[in-house]
Amino acid sequence: MKKILNVLTVMALLIFGMASVSAQTPVFSEDFSAVTEAGTQQCHASGYAFNTNELGTVLPGWSSADENLKIYPADGKVKMGTGSIKGTLRTPAIDLSGTSGVISLYFDAKAWNSSSEKTQLVVKVNDQSFVVDSLPKVNTADTSFCDMRTYHIECAAGNTAVITFEGYQDANSRFFIDNVVVYASTEPDLYVEVSPSATLNMVPLNSSQTFTISASALNFSPSENTTVTLNGASEFTCNTTSISAAELTATASFDVNFVTANAGTFTTTVTLTHGDIVKNVLLTVNAAEIIEVATIRELRNLIDNSDITANYTDSTLYKYTGEALITQTFRSGSYNKWMQDETGAIQLYDPSLHIVSVGQDRSITNLVGNLCNYFGYVEFKVQAGLAATDINPFPSINIQPRIITLQNLQDETFMDSIQGMLVELECVSFEATGNFTKYVRYAASDGSFTDTTALYFSGAYDTYVDEPIPSGSVSVIGVNVRTAVQISSNASDGRYPSRYYIYPREMGNCTGVEENEGAQAITVYPNPTSGMVHLHIASAATTVHIYNMYGAWVGTQNVQEGDNTLNLSDMSNGMYFLRIYNGNQPVGNAKVVRQ
Repeated sequence: MKKILNVLTVMALLIFGMASVSAQTPVFSEDFSAVTEAGTQQCHASGYAFNTNELGTVLPGWSSADENLKIYPADGKVKMGTGSIKGTLRTPAIDLSGTSGVISLYFDAKAWNSSSEKTQLVVKVNDQSFVVDSLPKVNTADTSFCDMRTYHIECAAGNTAVITFEGYQDANSRFFIDNVVVYASTEPDLYVEVSPSATLNMVPLNSSQTFTISASALNFSPSENTTVTLNGASEFTCNTTSISAAELTATASFDVNFVTANAGTFTTTVTLTHGDIVKNVLLTVNAAEIIEVATIRELRNLIDNSDITANYTDSTLYKYTGEALITQTFRSGSYNKWMQDETGAIQLYDPSLHIVSVGQDRSITNLVGNLCNYFGYVEFKVQAGLAATDINPFPSINIQPRIITLQNLQDETFMDSIQGMLVELECVSFEATGNFTKYVRYAASDGSFTDTTALYFSGAYDTYVDEPIPSGSVSVIGVNVRTAVQISSNASDGRYPSRYYIYPREMGNCTGVEENEGAQAITVYPNPTSGMVHLHIASAATTVHIYNMYGAWVGTQNVQEGDNTLNLSDMSNGMYFLRIYNGNQPVGNAKVVRQ
């Protein structure tokens, strides 16, 4: 079912309006002047890296939160991370006793210069995480650090603060850090927080959105009221104009509500004034219209992808309201994920990293974005993040891979019909030897048919890169993708064809009927069968999923360790695949022929 829904993007930007820190003495300061070693290029700091002892010697008390310790000296600065591994840099414990416990952190930062480099840096203060966005990139033509930008974070930290800098993701998250300074005021001040989080997206029109603002006194005992005023759009209203001294002594809170029936951009500034102390909270609301869609099949049908020469994005905003499982993510390239529900699957294109933290095997809902036809492959371009309640680490939806053959993989019409779905190639072997390599398509054979470019390991998905290529038969699970254009390669003709491939997610033992032996043995008899099948499972098991020869699910039955009976009498003649599970963990596979 589809319905049109007007929605809001709600953004709350807190401006702390802190007093000048110029007259204050920092409780912690590090300018990295002891880091005199430079890399092969001053801006890049490539080559030499600290080991654990050196880091603690040059920068006493500093450490890495990661055993990889990808920290590099950069001539008075430090560089974090490599092209494939993120770095982490952690301060010593900072004593805040005798202060308000609220810190004001300043630091300089810049991102590495490459087209694929991310510009989001994660800063953690104790157990709080902050994402610093849009860092400038190093200018490699300059020998300086090219105007590193200064960033400021203010938060409550208690009696001790430990600050950690780290990349936003595993790969292409390289950063330079300098001039880390922490202030903790001992002067009278107000501490102000806003809830919900600083950015909320896609709230329906005509539905009230409530911001809760809390305030408390730091380093003084209030003796007068604090005034609260709003200055901005009339769509914002506040339930108070004053906070009493008694309320401020503890923690006072009040609400700012917003509602509108119109599209547009609305702002207001909430000002708290207590004597000479002034704090401002800026709220910004952007209204939009979206179409609400309940299933992925319905979502996919809203765009025409028949033109495989076209690359365009529909300007209409859609909101997927069903429950879909994230079936695959790129470990080091966070732009791409795939989601699937009972009706279909679709690739998620997330260049702004709205859902970068949503991992594989989580279910999501209320996802907003635009539909894209990428040369015949349908994508959903994510335009907003998700609330915590929209992400479920314990999904109720259970997506099983669809079993396909190598012949299916070359059938464009068939693969179009299951585009983006989680699929499985059973009992295939690789012709290549050695280790898997990025940007290479690998031939696979099932004994009777060989596909010369069936499996693809992209530069962004490196789960199996540098791992040994299996020498025997394996079952390969992954999502099916379609490359848009011929891509340069090391193939003999210098090109790969535009077609469907499998992005491998996992590989496991090939567990067909004759291969199931030992403790994990699965026995099926009689085979072939005219209807009734005895299934013996020599390990713990709970369910068996039955698929036909085309990979379509046709039934599920509860099973247990030991002897079980399956009734295939109502099924057509042909080959069926049995996938046995213990809870969500696969136990093994078997094949049976109905005749």
